[in-house]
Amino acid sequence: MAIYYAQELFERTANKVSALRSDTANLLLSCSGGQMTRLGGDDWEAPMTLELGGIRVGEPAGWHEYIGVYQLESREVNGKPAWRHTERSELWIAFDGVG
Repeated sequence: MAIYYAQELFERTANKVSALRSDTANLLLSCSGGQMTRLGGDDWEAPMTLELGGIRVGEPAGWHEYIGVYQLESREVNGKPAWRHTERSELWIAFDGVG
């Protein structure tokens, strides 16, 4: 019985990971200047917060300055959602018209 539940849990997790990969690919396409694809269909809403984290050996100098939590702004930038860093208000995640 435990093996059945473990297999079912594995399959559900695999399906969610597959959907997440698809949504991530769509987000990258929309941020790269490709045709805008709304995640999850027409009723997609931008997440209220985004968090950038993690540093790897060999990352460009200064990259760590951008790590942190970004809050969704009440206005769009170039017709797309935009997020502002919660501690450093000069840092944004926004569409610049190209990518």
